[in-house]
Amino acid sequence: MGATENISRYFPPAKTSLDSGCHVVSFGFEKVPPHSKYPLREHPQDHLFSYQRGRVLSTYVLEVVIAGGGHLETEDSRPGEVQAGDVFLLFPEKRHRYRPTPESGWSKWWIEMSGPVLENWIDLAAFDPAQPVFFQAAQPALLETIQEMNEITREDRPPQPLLLSSLALNLVARTSGALMPPFEKTDRMFLVTRRARQIIREQTLNAAVDWTELSRELGVSYSALRHAFTKIVGLSPGQYHLFLRQRQALALLRNSDLRIADISQQLGFESTFYFSRFIKQRTGHSPRALRGPQPMSSDDVEDKIGG
Repeated sequence: MGATENISRYFPPAKTSLDSGCHVVSFGFEKVPPHSKYPLREHPQDHLFSYQRGRVLSTYVLEVVIAGGGHLETEDSRPGEVQAGDVFLLFPEKRHRYRPTPESGWSKWWIEMSGPVLENWIDLAAFDPAQPVFFQAAQPALLETIQEMNEITREDRPPQPLLLSSLALNLVARTSGALMPPFEKTDRMFLVTRRARQIIREQTLNAAVDWTELSRELGVSYSALRHAFTKIVGLSPGQYHLFLRQRQALALLRNSDLRIADISQQLGFESTFYFSRFIKQRTGHSPRALRGPQPMSSDDVEDKIGG
């Protein structure tokens, strides 16, 4: 995957793009043959830099190296090397500089972005300016996303700012995913976690789960189960159990004719008071406020059809 010519595309801050919370400022591809003068002089003046002085931008820039290699320095990180398959993130208001290795040159894509939604995703991903390089993060799915961005931003295509914004966030998520150690489907703790989820689902109607007994049944300690479960599922076993109970409670409140007291009893709460407190804490609303509209009788349906 790659372009045959250098690409530099800059996008005006259209209202739709800004309102999305993730505005793609620029997108492009840079191919620098071995022993070429660098930097290239194909960008607007506000994006040019000399390697000696470095550069400061007000935006995030995700750089994806697909061939060759180079050298990267930022004010928050130690100088280091990048190579084909690596991704690095430049942070706003941080001085940086980079260049390809003279002997190899490089080919790389870049995506420049800004906006509050993007910043929130960056924070959630826990990206660290002191560690801007994501080694071998340019996996096939990430490269396919970049190729789609390349296709939809061609000059002969109508602008699609919302799609472009969503693809930029997709790149952030895929880069973040490269930081997570993979769990193979044959990994013991992956299999243990899958079995634990099944058991916890079966105990949705139980007010409490004996986690020590569950861990013993699975042949692991609870600390090991909790660590693996949280890493794979994103919630601890206890949080996952509460999530299932909340979901079941909301389904019964909105879609059944059961009285609130009956729902409370079915879910194993000691009293309606404790059930109401649980729902209020989890949703901010009382069970009564969450009840859906009453189902229409057959006469009501016929009246609406006839009316």
